[in-house]
Amino acid sequence: GQAIGEDGLWSGASGLYGFGLGLHRNPYHGRAGEYYSEDPYLTGVIGGYSSKGAQSKGLYVYNKHFVLNDQETSRTSYNTWLTEQTMRETYLRPFEIAIEIGDAMNVMNSFNNIGSGWSGNDYNLMTKCLREEFDMRGFAITDYYQSGGMNMTYGALAGTDLPDGSAIGQIKGFG
Repeated sequence: GQAIGEDGLWSGASGLYGFGLGLHRNPYHGRAGEYYSEDPYLTGVIGGYSSKGAQSKGLYVYNKHFVLNDQETSRTSYNTWLTEQTMRETYLRPFEIAIEIGDAMNVMNSFNNIGSGWSGNDYNLMTKCLREEFDMRGFAITDYYQSGGMNMTYGALAGTDLPDGSAIGQIKGFG
């Protein structure tokens, strides 16, 4: 993390869209190279110390993809159905640990739906869990913003702070 932070200082970058705190759940997953492990604890520890090191050099780290980005194909239109226990013990745990260990300040949302709605529109996830339970103090930014199921009005009410991407000019009040 410190080495990446040094690279940020050298190159003039102020932010990093990473570290990838998703899990290796499928060998064909397109983001497997960005994620650390199939184990939530190990992923959280590595992500936490990486975040801590990069942030110590002044880099804003946006850990991603919060949460359940388990496929690349049609990742803007698939729905994930799971129990709350599974979600907490497996998929949310790396983010929680990264916040505990490294004071990880920010996250990047995922494109997918959890149940029938976009993850960034879920108040219980974005505000109750991420900010109140895990005590994340920074920003939640969308993955590359698209229209479709990513409703920024509902996202802002739920706790998603900023849209990211070239489509932000299409959002009323932005651009």
